[in-house]
Formats: sequence, C-alpha cells, structure tokens
Amino acid sequence: VVLGFKIYEEEQKDLAISNASQNKALAIFKKEFAQYAGMNQPRIKSIKLDLDLFPTDNFFKSEGVYQLRNESNEIIDTFIVRTGFEELSSFTLNRGYQIVQENDYFKSSVVKLTQPLEPGDSIELSFSIQNKENTLFERYSNVLKNGTFMLQDIFPRIGYILDNEEKSPHTRNCRKNHASASDSDFIRFEAILSTSSDQTLLAPGHLLKEWTEGERNYFHYRTSAPMKYSLGFNSGHFQSVKEEYKGVGLEVHYYEGHDYNLNTMLSGLKSSLDYNTRHFGAYQHNQARIIEFPQTEGTFATTYANNIPTSEVRF
Repeated sequence: VVLGFKIYEEEQKDLAISNASQNKALAIFKKEFAQYAGMNQPRIKSIKLDLDLFPTDNFFKSEGVYQLRNESNEIIDTFIVRTGFEELSSFTLNRGYQIVQENDYFKSSVVKLTQPLEPGDSIELSFSIQNKENTLFERYSNVLKNGTFMLQDIFPRIGYILDNEEKSPHTRNCRKNHASASDSDFIRFEAILSTSSDQTLLAPGHLLKEWTEGERNYFHYRTSAPMKYSLGFNSGHFQSVKEEYKGVGLEVHYYEGHDYNLNTMLSGLKSSLDYNTRHFGAYQHNQARIIEFPQTEGTFATTYANNIPTSEVRF
C-alpha cells in the first residue's frame, strides 16, 4: 500500500510538471508558427497505403503516398507537415524542397518548395512510419494480441495544427474546410494490409483480394466512392456473418461468444439502408460492415466509410 501511494505521489508530480511543460511548449509554438495560421495549404486528395501489423510483438510499420493538390486560386510555396506525436516518422516530396523551420514537440515541419505549386497542380508526399519500442511501462502501439483498433492519427497531416480549433462557421478558415478536417475534403483510399496468419484485417473500402504469404495474411482494399479522411483498421480473431441485401453486402464481424445481437444488427443495417436511400439517396459503397472492437479501446461506435466499428459493450 505504501509503495502504491508513493508511486501515485510521483505520478501526480510528473503530471503537474508535464502540464506546465506543455503550456510553455504551446506558447513557444504559437509565437513561432502563428504566421502560418489560416494560410492556404495543399489538400490531401488520395492515399495509397501499406500497413503491416504484428500482433504478437505489438508492433506496426507503414509506408504511404499522399497526392496533395493546390485547390486555391493562389500559388503555394510553403506549407506545414505534421507527423504523429508518438511514432517514428519520416517524409519526402517528389519535388525539390527544404525544411525551413521545425518544432519537435508538436512534430511540425515547415516545407519550402523550390518550385511553387500552381493552382490545380499536384505533388506527392511519401512517408514511412513505425511505432517506438514498447516498454514495461509505456505502450507506443495500439496493436494488440487480439482486437487491434488503429486510427488515422498515426499518419502525417497538413497545415497549422491550431487551425483545427476553429469551429465557428463564420470564420474564414472554417468556411474553406471540411467539418472534420482542415487538410482534406473527400479522398480516394487504397491500401494493402497484412497481419498474422490467424487474424483478419479490416479497413474501409471494398476487399479486392486476400491471400496468405508465409506466416502473413494480406488484404487489398479500395474505396468505391470518395470518403472523408477518417480511417480505422481492425485486426483480430473474427467470426462473421454476411448477407446480401438489395445489392449491398452486409457483414458483422465479432468475437467468439458475442453473437447474441447479430440478427438485430443485420436488421438495423437493412432498415438504415431503406430509410436513408429513400430520404437521402443511394448508398455509395458496396458493403456495410459492423466490426467489434474491445472495450479497452472505448465504448463508442462510429463510422469510417462503409465500416462501423462498434465497442463490444454494444454487442
């Protein structure tokens, strides 16, 4: 008990120091980077991704390419690339550039292009990511032995990070941005993913192909329609039920023993398709998937294109 209390005391001290450090770092960042607030940035138009999960080792690595396009009426010669806070990340462009300013705390790099990006012009940003080595006290990866649920926050983003704080529709910056992202509207998404041979890996889009190579299962996904930049990846020992309904493949992916509400969930998908098609238009994807994830990763449900990750507490 005494040891536990001492550890708690030290954690509270570290928390106070951490909050003070964060506030100081934020003040420095605002002072150095405020000039980039609200400026035109190229927008993410498509993502091609390779993502490999290693559940036994709680490890992941990924490589990908963004197509960035200048959708403004002005040339763009400077923009910010932000990488994940806890990942080991690197990036490069297929056009001459230099890094003119960096902030390591907020993982922000100011890129100056040798040749400005004209209105309507595009460039490619290639990136490589992997998690830091996990320790006894720190988990730097969301990869679990069974039940991985990873989000898009590991991937690079574009622009001044505090632009995301503007929520009023009357501000200039909000009027030119999608409600859920300041660096993209709708994107094309394609990914080749792998996980261990005893697991299934689910991602947004239509499953084009799956195969086994060595001790790895591979999956090739591509969206059939543009989607907002919200990505979720689920890997686990899934069981599944599938049914075709009015040209749409309905799927529920769940863990053993969690099959009590399967019929209700399928019925809900059908009712949702009927109602929304009647009142809002045709469904834009080929499948609709409900995917279970562990309660340790949350108690919510959300959507990523045609995927509906749902906490086990709702099964």
